[in-house]
Amino acid sequence: MKWVTLISCLFLISSAESKQLPRRYRDVGSHDTFRHFIKIAEGQFPGIIISLLSQNLQRPSYGEVAKLNDNLVQLAKKCSSDDQAIPDCEKPLRTVFLDEICHEEGLAEKYGFTECCGKIDPERNDCFLTHKNETSGFIPPFVMPDGENVCKVYQDTRAEFLANYYYELSRRHPFANVAVLYKTVKGFEKVLQTCCLETDKDACFREKLPAVREQKNYAIGLQKHTCSILKEFGKRSLRFQEVADLSRKFPKTDFPIILKIVGDIVHIHEVFCKGDTLEYFLDVADLIEYICTHQDTISTKVKDCCDRELLDREECLINAENDDKPADLTATFKEFGVKEVCQNFTENKATLLEKFVYETGRRNPVFSKQLLLKVGSKYEGLLEKCCETEHPEECFHQGEGELRQYADNTLETLKMRCNLYEKAGDHGFQNEVLVHYTKRAPEMAFEELYQYTMKFAGVVAKCCKEDDAHILVCADENVSIFSSILASFLPPHFFLFQQGLLNTILNVMPLNWAQMKISKQI
Repeated sequence: MKWVTLISCLFLISSAESKQLPRRYRDVGSHDTFRHFIKIAEGQFPGIIISLLSQNLQRPSYGEVAKLNDNLVQLAKKCSSDDQAIPDCEKPLRTVFLDEICHEEGLAEKYGFTECCGKIDPERNDCFLTHKNETSGFIPPFVMPDGENVCKVYQDTRAEFLANYYYELSRRHPFANVAVLYKTVKGFEKVLQTCCLETDKDACFREKLPAVREQKNYAIGLQKHTCSILKEFGKRSLRFQEVADLSRKFPKTDFPIILKIVGDIVHIHEVFCKGDTLEYFLDVADLIEYICTHQDTISTKVKDCCDRELLDREECLINAENDDKPADLTATFKEFGVKEVCQNFTENKATLLEKFVYETGRRNPVFSKQLLLKVGSKYEGLLEKCCETEHPEECFHQGEGELRQYADNTLETLKMRCNLYEKAGDHGFQNEVLVHYTKRAPEMAFEELYQYTMKFAGVVAKCCKEDDAHILVCADENVSIFSSILASFLPPHFFLFQQGLLNTILNVMPLNWAQMKISKQI
């Protein structure tokens, strides 16, 4: 692709498409109602409700929460019939949800929600959010009963047992995505189904449960890390990351629609980081519904995800395969004047840069998100430099080669480091990564860091086996397993620029790695 033609053509395109489509808020008249929620939640309704209740009511007993859950399930059954005119069915889910809590006799007084229940929404909801507490020790640690008893209770009262587990899990993670908690419960039940058939049930649980917890902690850690990025750098950083992701995943989607989806995703992150898991859940459901009802213009690869139940769709869409590039997508654009690009850069910088990342990503699916962001950053620097010169055309012509060379060199350098990694082996690479991250995370216990760097070396081994079309993407996507774990120990700015495995391989491993002597042995 010729970079200068891409740069110069963006003026007309981004000028015409610079206004982001407005976010589609839920229609209070029908789309936000309790009745509508029942329809989209389908059979997952009880699990969703008990999770949301337990996140907002951490101190009440399981029996108290289960009673509220049963009341809402009974109301849901009545509302499922379209011919019944029940006022609560047409109220917003949030209103029905908080009314149920506040109308339960003695509950608000017993647990200190009287002030909240005396307010009206949205102040009432905001008040409830202030009561959420994930401080260690606020809720006693969960004690797993012995295997024989667990299996007996599960087999005798499966539904009640899983509801209780939802309760215990959710009250300890009041800010977690309900879909993450749902996946954890599913993973826990799979372990139960396997281990309850074993003779030594306790040994089986000790072997298999850590993987379920690790998956949960990884997902929660990644969400918290996103919040730290949002807090430290604002929405602009998140927008560029999402544009980079979606341009590769949905290359057939028009730019205004990409911006609409990006705007929704950023808003969803803001809601989540506020701690409002109910609003987050509803906003995600809205976005998923939008994508699934516009499959023809968004992607041919999401049908399987859209056919799944609600709580299974989010992760499926995130991990969905990139769609094929449009058959008529040209490698280059018709060239327009560079001076117009400079004018547009001055007047509408953010959209112009987002458009560049979008057009680059949809034409180069082999580029990782991190590489797209770096190329976008270099493009911004090129605009700032060239638009200040007397003859920007000449400057852009030189910059074209620099951008293309940077992208090509990144792949070649990564392949070179992978060759050196193969010579050094897992152990040598892990030692160097240990040194690299110990300096940046001195608070982390050595044994813990050692275990994580061992897994990190495994990611390197995996990605270095990929072909040219997948190595960059593999490196970028797999590093989150490592960086999200370290997120709580390091400042967010470290991860904004170092969150790619690509950077670690390129920067941690010097070119003369094979000649280095590893002095520190583990």
